[in-house]
Amino acid sequence: MARVISTVWDAIEQGKTHLSVFCRLCRVKKHVPFRMLPSLRLGDRLEDLPRRMKCERCGQRPEEVYPVAQSDAFGYVTGR
Repeated sequence: MARVISTVWDAIEQGKTHLSVFCRLCRVKKHVPFRMLPSLRLGDRLEDLPRRMKCERCGQRPEEVYPVAQSDAFGYVTGR
């Protein structure tokens, strides 16, 4: 049974490397690497992160964000 991912540390521990952020107004989805978020701390709760973010295009805050692995990205090619 998989553990519930509630903090950034939990996400990294389970192999997640990016944060998936979706803007409903612009309809843009981005996968941002954890290392590109300088104010992020390992103990930060994922449910609190949308309040600290905003869309580069329209300035709206995302409703939710969730951790993903790079291989979860659309169009990611594997050698299988």
